[in-house]
Amino acid sequence: SVQNDSTIDAAAAAVSLATMTSTFQTGASSNTTTTLAAGEDGQRKRISMVVDGGMDLVVTVTNPAWGGAGTITCTAAYDAIELEYLNSVWVPFFKSAGITLA
Repeated sequence: SVQNDSTIDAAAAAVSLATMTSTFQTGASSNTTTTLAAGEDGQRKRISMVVDGGMDLVVTVTNPAWGGAGTITCTAAYDAIELEYLNSVWVPFFKSAGITLA
């Protein structure tokens, strides 16, 4: 069975590469920030903000396929994104409408 990371409500440690799904909640006073390291080719990762405490979840991604600052921003509860690491970059395969890639 797939194990989820613990729900986090403050500045987060790096997103675990050892699990398929990582879930987060945000607080009321500042954005929750975390990072996603490079993966292994073929690896999938799902990130979801399950509780919206008023602020955003911002994930800085190593080797994003979309370039830019390499960030994923979730703005509402149940925003979710699924990525796959292909040819040394994280490629988004699914994302909720409330998620911004920059």
